[in-house]
Amino acid sequence: MGKEGRKIKILYAEDNAETRELYLDILIAMGYDVCTVNDGDEAVRMCKYGNFDLLLLDVILPGKRGDEILRWMRSRGDRTPVVILSSTNRHTLLTDEGYEADEYIDKAISNSEFEIRLKKVLCRAWGNGMEDQLTDRVSFNRQTYILTIDGKAHLLNYMHGCILSIICANKDRGVSPEDLCMQLWNRNLHEEKNNRLLEELRSYISYIRKLLEKDPRIKLKKIRGGNYILSIMAD
Repeated sequence: MGKEGRKIKILYAEDNAETRELYLDILIAMGYDVCTVNDGDEAVRMCKYGNFDLLLLDVILPGKRGDEILRWMRSRGDRTPVVILSSTNRHTLLTDEGYEADEYIDKAISNSEFEIRLKKVLCRAWGNGMEDQLTDRVSFNRQTYILTIDGKAHLLNYMHGCILSIICANKDRGVSPEDLCMQLWNRNLHEEKNNRLLEELRSYISYIRKLLEKDPRIKLKKIRGGNYILSIMAD
């Protein structure tokens, strides 16, 4: 990753080759970095080891269905934006408990409407330009992993950037150490052999906290229940 930034990464699961190629061309033209798979089981494997900014899922897939992948993600605390691109009329996936897709797009819509609605999802999830203006002194770009404090740019490494991206994306509700470990390493924090992950996570959090709290209005706190949450005091 260079200072010029990185492309938004999308995982696209679609078993129909013609449809997959059609939307792949659209997504590439929109400037996204796209990984395609043609079955649900492969999508799950990619989710475990890839750091994607958005998932685009058909519902009817070989192996795990798109709705099953969505439920699996939400059950493990993964809040990565998910767009269902299908013709099955499963709009309830937007509100069904345990699923909670970010958008349902019918394959019958025009290409231009598809682009507009996909961009809206990314803007809601990551902000305009993926930039979080935390205060007038501090901003963080989730695309470049650049944390700017008082005009000075700090280019975070991959792990620090990922953690701060997840925390910023969940700043209104917080994120648990368990969810962080699952999203970062796909490992269960409660397994005894993985207890070392907690210490590693704390070290990363401590470094991020020291940078953020150069502005005393910003606090990266661990609240009751164990969640990490960004707290920004009003002027």
